[in-house]
Amino acid sequence: MNENKLRMEAQRGKQAQDVLDNELVKDAFSKIENALNETWKRSDPNDTEGRERVYLSIKLLQRFKDQFEFAVRTGNIAEDELLRIKDPTAWQKMKEKLNG
Repeated sequence: MNENKLRMEAQRGKQAQDVLDNELVKDAFSKIENALNETWKRSDPNDTEGRERVYLSIKLLQRFKDQFEFAVRTGNIAEDELLRIKDPTAWQKMKEKLNG
């Protein structure tokens, strides 16, 4: 991967982390998830179709959040790779520190 692509991935990771750290976004995820769980709990056990819709909604909400978390992880990897390219000695020291 070239440096420009790594920088772009690192930036996307930071933006994704900003989204996940945003209090309004956290609150929205929490409220939607709670509302879906309450809807599921109150649903008629015989309402298979309704319960399936709620289940799929919960799964979609999680997949949406997972996309941001994936971008954060990818961004962290890109930042590590940029450090390795720019300063191999610093990268090696960081690696040794993490590995104990």
